[in-house]
Amino acid sequence: MSREEAAQSKLRLLQCSTISSLHNIVMVDGNGYDKCSASAKAKTYSSGKDKIKLSRPGRYYFICTFPGHCDGGLKIQLNAY
Repeated sequence: MSREEAAQSKLRLLQCSTISSLHNIVMVDGNGYDKCSASAKAKTYSSGKDKIKLSRPGRYYFICTFPGHCDGGLKIQLNAY
């Protein structure tokens, strides 16, 4: 799918599989991503089989908040078109 086609798509879904006892996925802003920190209000996904709706085009940031994981590189930023 091209970027143009993706931009016209109304559904943006991130599907994540993790071992829930070892990892979580927390949506943060750019500052939280850079500092590996999440606010108490941050949305946390921890079922191990999460589907995260990306409601609009833009940049999204996710980290794992288990101790040492984000600092060790368990984080991702992505662009939704």
